[in-house]
Amino acid sequence: MNWDDLRILLAVSRAGSRAGAARLLDVDKSTVARRVENLEQQLDTTLTEQAAQGRVVLTAAGHRVAALAEEMEDRAEGIRQATSPGSGPAVNWVRVTAVPLLVNHILLPHSQGFSEAHPGIGLELIAEARDLSLVHRDADVALRLARPREGGQAVLARQIGRLSYAAYAAVDAPAGLPWIGYDRTMQYLSHAAAVSALAGQPGARLANIAVNDAEALFQAVLAGFGVSLFPRVIAEAHPGLRRVDADMDLPQREVWLLVRRDLRNTQRVDAVTGWLAGVFR
Repeated sequence: MNWDDLRILLAVSRAGSRAGAARLLDVDKSTVARRVENLEQQLDTTLTEQAAQGRVVLTAAGHRVAALAEEMEDRAEGIRQATSPGSGPAVNWVRVTAVPLLVNHILLPHSQGFSEAHPGIGLELIAEARDLSLVHRDADVALRLARPREGGQAVLARQIGRLSYAAYAAVDAPAGLPWIGYDRTMQYLSHAAAVSALAGQPGARLANIAVNDAEALFQAVLAGFGVSLFPRVIAEAHPGLRRVDADMDLPQREVWLLVRRDLRNTQRVDAVTGWLAGVFR
């Protein structure tokens, strides 16, 4: 059995199409199709199936083979690291993405406990306001603040928590500050729309700055520029903020955990997803 064939099956699983796998590996699409067919003939089983819009999905057997190939890839990387000059014990990395507010105020404060419990697993915490693609292997695991709509069968998703919002200002900020909100492209978000509604109430006003990321908003409120809405679990743990009244029902947001399907049974990813679920419980 040729490792290159297994590597190409992994690329198909990650990219969700033969063309995507070809781009990932910088080979021809025909090479991808030929290698996968060769692997299927060797194993005498069907590993992939054609789906809608040019997508390719793995069969149950394909997922099992891809998971084993992923473990082989991890072990090969461990051997490479262990034999590199000056290297320490091999570390298996897991790339986790979330919006900066979650990374900075929830994941990082809890990461030391994870590292102590799992010294052989490295956490790559990627703070991004935009949604990185698991299908294209921009990340292995993702946290989303809404029910995911992307990924199809290549991504597994489950809700692991819910964030309640409240209004906050800097502890030494005077009364009557304006509401700081999000730019116009973000108004589809429930908490962004709630800030706009609060700013439209009698006696209230909207600040003349707007942002497209909750972490930037957090820093603006800490600096005393105005008032805004944040998850209670984050804001109430910060000594620089105080809660203020908001005369309306405030939103809640769901927290969803996403993982690439081909990684679901790998030990390192199971450890990370278990840790994330525990943090949000």
